[in-house]
Amino acid sequence: KLEDLWTVHSKVVAPKPHRKGNPSWRAIQK
Repeated sequence: KLEDLWTVHSKVVAPKPHRKGNPSWRAIQK
């Protein structure tokens, strides 16, 4: 499922501080 892919993706990028300022990252975490 696409949602599962986003879940895994968010876990991978979350530790990266510069990603927190990315609109796409914030949209995923909403």
